[in-house]
Amino acid sequence: LRLKERLQVLPNEAPSHLKDPTPLPGEAPSLLEDGDVTALSSAASSPSSSWTSRNQVGSTHLYPSPTFSSSTFSGFPPEDDSSTPSLEAPIVPPSSPWSSSSSDSAAPSISSDVSQESSSSSSSSSSSVHASSSSEGSSSDENVTSSSSSSFSAAASSLSLAFPQIGAASLVEDVPRPTESPLTMMTPQKSTFSKRLMQLRLKEKKFVCDNRGRVLPILIVGVQKAGTTTMFDDLVTTLWLRTDIDCHMDGELRWPCKELGYFGSQAYQGKPYDSFWGSCFKPEQGLVADFTPENFHYPSIPKEMMSEYGSRSQNIVFLVGLREPLARMLAAFVNGFNVGWLYGHKRHLTFQDHVDEFLQMWDEKGQEEWIPTMHQTNDYRTVDQGLYYYKLRNFLDAGFLPSQFVIFPSNVYFANRGNLDTNPVLEAVRARLGKSVLKPTLNPDSAKVANRGSHRTVEEELPNKEAMRRLQTEVFGAANKRLMELLSENMREGMTLVGYSGVAGDVAAITQWMESQWNF
Repeated sequence: LRLKERLQVLPNEAPSHLKDPTPLPGEAPSLLEDGDVTALSSAASSPSSSWTSRNQVGSTHLYPSPTFSSSTFSGFPPEDDSSTPSLEAPIVPPSSPWSSSSSDSAAPSISSDVSQESSSSSSSSSSSVHASSSSEGSSSDENVTSSSSSSFSAAASSLSLAFPQIGAASLVEDVPRPTESPLTMMTPQKSTFSKRLMQLRLKEKKFVCDNRGRVLPILIVGVQKAGTTTMFDDLVTTLWLRTDIDCHMDGELRWPCKELGYFGSQAYQGKPYDSFWGSCFKPEQGLVADFTPENFHYPSIPKEMMSEYGSRSQNIVFLVGLREPLARMLAAFVNGFNVGWLYGHKRHLTFQDHVDEFLQMWDEKGQEEWIPTMHQTNDYRTVDQGLYYYKLRNFLDAGFLPSQFVIFPSNVYFANRGNLDTNPVLEAVRARLGKSVLKPTLNPDSAKVANRGSHRTVEEELPNKEAMRRLQTEVFGAANKRLMELLSENMREGMTLVGYSGVAGDVAAITQWMESQWNF
């Protein structure tokens, strides 16, 4: 069924010159990778290759089936596409066994059982397939020859052999009629409601599929001590968890299923990042996300991630919750002290002692000149992970786009936990990945916050007011100013600031929006 659906190119997944200028409300523009339509055309014209298709991020990605030799698949369109048949005109197989003389037959329901679709497809409406060629210089429609049509039929037959539960007939059932306009013919001819339902279904993007046909996360969530564990617990029933380990051992959810900790670590000793969630060709189990806060810590990680994803790196959505830095520093200190990643249980300092030692090192290392290498001193990652400007700057400098980021003050999520269907943070993610993703059946207990440490307030834990002033002005204050300028600048380029309704470029308004809601 998924294979059938993805062979139909929708308006928002067509080349840019044929994209529907009026996408569905709340939908973000799709990211269509170069050569996708060319690859679709090549697949249709090559009866010797068995292809599978997946509902991927922003476009129709075609990948070789598990029996396809990966050594012959480069992942790129041919440099010379002169051998690629034109899809400007509808392909009408002259003697297709699934064609019907009746053009008014009712199309089967989208939710019909696959076996019912296969058995009833012989009575489907007269079939044709219309797509668009992205070749430059094409100025007129070109009819496809009978041999091309036969090639398409052969390709469909080979697909049905690979997936016998679908059947060749169901691959092209309910396709548009050749008498309609090209743009209209790119969507199934159902009722308005059914058409919109299918569009929404096909717009769901739950994971990224790499060249090996393996799953990669589509959602990267951070930062540390800003509510990521609570969010994970709220959404865990909607997620596709790791398949290489048992995530529910003894009735408890194992921590590595939330925080993989892959990038910036040597723990996996060469094990590839795509080996944790299984195959793209398995039934979808939910959205794939990596909730590792350290992804927003080490400056080398953005480039590592860019290298791992390759051409699909722009499919990722980064969901970044920001908490007031000094409050986050105290929470991180308590967590690190209790868990052992701070001082390794070898030192017993108060928060005031910790701050005093940091400020002494801050002066010795040249203050802001120390920031680029501060991550190398683990004792002060409590400070480093709250310097949000530098963390976001690293991702943008590595080549990720501003439009890939959903930024929100942490309390925007926490204040709306009572109804996750309307939570503005999750709604911003759904605008990119699909209206039905991240929708658990039950709302959480909004009074329960996961992984919360027990400690006094910042004022009680840090009685030295001069030390507090220096942290707030010299350390975090300067970085926060740059952060607000960065958000203001990149909002114009598509970065989402959840809950901000002011003008893009208004640094003062963005500062007020953030600082009034970033603690919880």
